[in-house]
Amino acid sequence: ISADPLYSFLLGGIMLYIFCASCFFHSSLIHFASELDFSAVYSLSLYPFMYFTHRVWLLRLGLPSNAKHTKSMSILIVCFVVAYALLTFFLPEGIRNFVVLGIIITIVIFGITVERYDRGKTNHYYLVTCMLSILFAVMWFGFDVHKIVCDPDSYIQPHSLWHIFSGLSAFSFHMYIRSERNKI
Repeated sequence: ISADPLYSFLLGGIMLYIFCASCFFHSSLIHFASELDFSAVYSLSLYPFMYFTHRVWLLRLGLPSNAKHTKSMSILIVCFVVAYALLTFFLPEGIRNFVVLGIIITIVIFGITVERYDRGKTNHYYLVTCMLSILFAVMWFGFDVHKIVCDPDSYIQPHSLWHIFSGLSAFSFHMYIRSERNKI
């Protein structure tokens, strides 16, 4: 996977989409912008899911993940674009959060599987930082939704901490992917 720069370009595009959608929502506070903001978060949750699905797939086939696999990458991109469209446009709003939770749990399972059976290819400390950051981000998101410790006179708000920790998680995950190397 480190041999295919598409993962880096894809993450860059997702981060740019998140930036634009989040700025649009936070500056307008309209429903359509809120839907765009959430769809950006869905794309970010699907990104590591796609990465680990690819790694598990290659591991299962006995193929090295640090070589280019154009066909499997193309199939994954089509599958995950369809999954993104279903998640964003067709699932009822109440079910989406449970689907994203399922995606996060699957990411953790796939991450543990890859690190257990394909050990030594990546710096797993980046993955640990990523997972801890996303747990803190989800916690602060829950605080924001339920208006816990939301003080209008405070400079620090749970929603801002959600953004900080989810950004740290995305950065850590990118560093995790970039740390992939050949087995010695």
